[in-house]
Amino acid sequence: MAFKTTSAGPAKVPKTAKPRKAKTKRQPVPSFLPGASSAAENEQTEEVGPALGEVEVFMTVAGRQGKGYAAAGRGSVTRRASVEEMEKMVPVSFVPNLLPQPFADHLLRAFLQEASGWHTSKRWLHEREIESSRLESGFSFSDGLSSSRGFSKRWENGGFGDDLRHLRNLVSAAVQRSRVELRQRWRGTCPEEAQRPLSRHALAQETVALASRGQQLSPESIEWLVRYAGSYALKAWRWEPNFAVANLYKDKEDFLGAHSDPVESIGPWAIIASLTFGAARLFRMKPVGPIRAEGGRVTSFSVRLPHNSLLVCWEGFQEFWRHEVPKDNGLKCHPISGSSRLNFTFRKSVGSVAARKPFCHCGRKADLKPVLKASRNRGRYFWSCRNPRVKKGTYRTCDFFKWDDELVQAQEKAPLPNANSRLVEVPGDHLPVYSQ
Repeated sequence: MAFKTTSAGPAKVPKTAKPRKAKTKRQPVPSFLPGASSAAENEQTEEVGPALGEVEVFMTVAGRQGKGYAAAGRGSVTRRASVEEMEKMVPVSFVPNLLPQPFADHLLRAFLQEASGWHTSKRWLHEREIESSRLESGFSFSDGLSSSRGFSKRWENGGFGDDLRHLRNLVSAAVQRSRVELRQRWRGTCPEEAQRPLSRHALAQETVALASRGQQLSPESIEWLVRYAGSYALKAWRWEPNFAVANLYKDKEDFLGAHSDPVESIGPWAIIASLTFGAARLFRMKPVGPIRAEGGRVTSFSVRLPHNSLLVCWEGFQEFWRHEVPKDNGLKCHPISGSSRLNFTFRKSVGSVAARKPFCHCGRKADLKPVLKASRNRGRYFWSCRNPRVKKGTYRTCDFFKWDDELVQAQEKAPLPNANSRLVEVPGDHLPVYSQ
């Protein structure tokens, strides 16, 4: 405290208050002009993404036997592959140039500005706390498909909310078109026939066949897979996402390790549509079970996803494959974002799964996971502790375990499946189908 000397003695002099920093008011996010949007949809622009044959796809095969492989150290070989090869062996569909180019560039610029407020996340892995090597965020829709409150006033006031709803419609339409094409190729029928809904059991068998793509399954695991596919495949026939997870990889050093996505909100056998903006970098997919090909086993497919491209991950992708975004020295910069890649994964929440989520012994809601290893329970789902974070740097776990089907049976008193499905090989295609 400062004092001022007077005849009456020292007097207190109040301190000058420090001026407060003025908060910077964030401006509304502008919409893509309706006139420009309409013109862009009807105009063929020169600046488009790579043609389908120019997209970089790589296939790695390990365990190759034969003269010269061991001596040359070529037991594992990575070669260029085509999008068609990838789509035949992996339950995904690739859609290039999803949006009109000006609209895609507008979304990229807008979200690069928004990403200044995004964050990293922390989790517990191998007895240590790790921080994610990317920025994360997301948004949800509130138009009757979701219980969320929807977009912020900044987005709605500037018209950006309308842009995102339009984007959601374009993504949904692309997924539906890709589904019809996929089922048409599988059934060998016309587009009208491919859109015809099958019975629940027939659709479940077809879905499991399209998902497994050559991975060997036991009769017991087939039954679990068919049961889950039967429960969720029909619900996803008209797929409309109600939220999106956003990630920003700032440069080639940012990465995401191999994993399967959590399913306690989207449910088993979920569809996820992954939309890429900005730099083109590798997205790697690894099969959970062995897939035989070219004298060995396929260990991964990698695709360098370009700007304005959509990768549809079909039902079973989370059950049969793990995926990652590795560090990429071959990253291809974009004129707007440079080395940064922006990614949105559109998803649809399933309320029935979230509603039956149990609490573990820690008092927290448990995680839902599938059995991935080869066993009679492969494809069966279980609930376990999620290693909740108690405080900074401190995590706690417990031995909670519960089979999901037993939980459903206890709640609904539904009978367990009776193992009637059997695996049948299709000559020449090496893709399994199922019959009862």
